[in-house]
Amino acid sequence: MTRQDIEAYYRRHDSYNRYTVENRRRTSQIRALFRRRRKYFGKSILDLACGGGILGLVAQEEGLRYLGIDINRDMIRSAELRAIGKGSKCAFRVSDIRNAKVKGAFQTVALLGNAVIHFVPSDLHKILTNIEENVEKDTYFLVEYRDVVKMFFAGEWSKKYVEDKGKGRVVSLSKGIDTERGEVKVESRAGGAHNLDFGAAVWSPYILEAVMNGSGWLLVERERTSPQVWLDVYIRS
Repeated sequence: MTRQDIEAYYRRHDSYNRYTVENRRRTSQIRALFRRRRKYFGKSILDLACGGGILGLVAQEEGLRYLGIDINRDMIRSAELRAIGKGSKCAFRVSDIRNAKVKGAFQTVALLGNAVIHFVPSDLHKILTNIEENVEKDTYFLVEYRDVVKMFFAGEWSKKYVEDKGKGRVVSLSKGIDTERGEVKVESRAGGAHNLDFGAAVWSPYILEAVMNGSGWLLVERERTSPQVWLDVYIRS
């Protein structure tokens, strides 16, 4: 998806507030994740596809250095305003994480909130290659993702589903699978109108682990955080 597509999707087809600090539920989830995995968070964090920067404000409470990158200007604007209001030193950038140039080294990299669904395996490989200069041996990488393969086999990926009830009825229709790219083609509609076509990448533990291993990251821990979602922790070998 392009920057414009992603911004359009989150404006029209998803609950924007789910990714901002104002959403107490998501903030509580991120805080709980941080506390349970505290040993994997070093003094500096690179948060890829950071959304509204919730992880940054949680990490700031312990004085950790933080840089959040997201392609969505709306999300970054929200994160910056909240950081200013909190007196936070968190830094944020609008950029595509596949080619964003970042200075400095980070002890932890995060890709949370199922943001990986916007990236097919070849994209993730680009992301990992792009951050090679910013990570060292023993750097941790935390990634949260929906098990789309399981959802297909279990019949849990519906051809028609409703979301974003707070803004009205939003319907997304599955239009098939692109097996060359590894993504589901989706037509997203708001109020019955055809608004946006996009791809949802097909991920599963065995696919993600293969891509990570191929870029020099080894699995340390894996936890199913819900029936459809996994949280993996990798270490730079």
